[in-house]
Amino acid sequence: MSYELVKLARTKDEALKLIDELDLIYDSLFENSKEPLDEVLAKKVSAKTVEIVKAAFSKGVDKAKYLKAAKELLRRAKIITLTLAFEPREETIEKLSVWISKNIEGVALLDITKNESLVGGAILIFQGNYRDFSLRKKIRDFLLRERNYVAAYLAK
Repeated sequence: MSYELVKLARTKDEALKLIDELDLIYDSLFENSKEPLDEVLAKKVSAKTVEIVKAAFSKGVDKAKYLKAAKELLRRAKIITLTLAFEPREETIEKLSVWISKNIEGVALLDITKNESLVGGAILIFQGNYRDFSLRKKIRDFLLRERNYVAAYLAK
């Protein structure tokens, strides 16, 4: 059931933020809490998280177990490291996330970094596999393969 909550996180950064929110909610469950649950939900947690948590709590789930299970799923998520030549827009992240949820079993999160030296394309690291689909690699491979031709052309 906590899977609905986990799906809010598409990236590693979003997962860390969600874990922080879940920690705040968890801490507010206890009587000696500095802030009551309603106050934490109203002021310190995103609207989407509040919506899902309230729906789950209204069904009578064990609140502490529910929150712990969600945090555990996030901590054990598979990480897909993606290096791009640009800062991806929100819709790009969403499309990647949808593709991942359809094609990768279990919970997987994107760890996106920007490296303009790639020129274009991407570098992908997942479960120990490294794949370089960057334009930088293609240019380098071309220049290495055709160096005699390029040298002769530039010498003219």
